[in-house]
Amino acid sequence: HELSAKKAGNLTKSETHFQCYGLSGARGEAESGFRTVRTQALPVFNRVVQEHDDTHLALLQTLLHLMAWNDDTNLVSRGGLEGLYYVQQQAQKLLWQGGVLVEGGIEAMQSLDDELILRNLSPGGSADLLAVTWFLSHFPAGSLYPE
Repeated sequence: HELSAKKAGNLTKSETHFQCYGLSGARGEAESGFRTVRTQALPVFNRVVQEHDDTHLALLQTLLHLMAWNDDTNLVSRGGLEGLYYVQQQAQKLLWQGGVLVEGGIEAMQSLDDELILRNLSPGGSADLLAVTWFLSHFPAGSLYPE
């Protein structure tokens, strides 16, 4: 892999995350064809839109899923692996309670946001993947080889 060939003194944050923790970040997500978006985020987004006819609610629920399962290197930059794991655990906890789809869910997500601000933790990588999810949701996949 080309990242392992660079000298440590010239590494970007993303390259350091890859070497130290095996986290591939935005580059890895792009190289995988946005696997996280295709296999996790889009199915959640589409299901919530279909069941609730509410794009805003779908975006919030999808962001929670991304925060829960994405190895967000922006969080690692701000809070180390401890910060990443904290955010993942808190997002998973909210999802187990129903996320924003249950009464009080949006308020619970707002409380989590307030806590993350206090801790200077920003799930920016997950937010970026949410933007990709929203964009791709406007282009539903058709036949791979149209006739």
